Amino acid sequence: KSDHLLPVLLCSFSLLSAFYIKNESIISKVDTKRINIASCTKNKENSLISIVIPSKDNANILERCLLTLVEYTDYPYYEIILVDNGSSEKELMCIRELIAQVQEDYDLKWADAHEPMEALSIQHIYQKAEFNFSKMCNLGAKAAKGELLLFLNDDMEIIDSSWLRGMKEQAKQTHTGAVGAKLY
Repeated sequence: KSDHLLPVLLCSFSLLSAFYIKNESIISKVDTKRINIASCTKNKENSLISIVIPSKDNANILERCLLTLVEYTDYPYYEIILVDNGSSEKELMCIRELIAQVQEDYDLKWADAHEPMEALSIQHIYQKAEFNFSKMCNLGAKAAKGELLLFLNDDMEIIDSSWLRGMKEQAKQTHTGAVGAKLY
């Protein structure tokens, strides 16, 4: 991983979400409502996307993020990597319960899929440290197994079911350096 840049989807403090494509520097903003999902058929259909979510002491906010992620995302091939730099014991208990609930919700949602689905992988990386957003993102990226990386703030709420599939399809095009989605 260190000798090349993984494709990355960034959904962070700015209004730009981005996939960074290996050796490319073009940025393309995309409103997911205007994406033609069938536009990119030459790429692997079921690319694993690693969703990295930095969080600390925000179980209630994280809950909304994770529950809407599972409920509204129509693309099932993703893993979640929670990077926590020192939540309290009380918050850790809430986060562990939340992880179990999210995995159950995912399993129920995809139980009737036409092809067998693997269980949702949720890693919880806990490392007590001073706040360093970049370091948290790097820890998550290092643990990622996906072909694509998505950095998602814990205060995001998913409202459009095609958001992840659409951004993946746009990012996989050879002429694309980055993909953005309009945040509301």
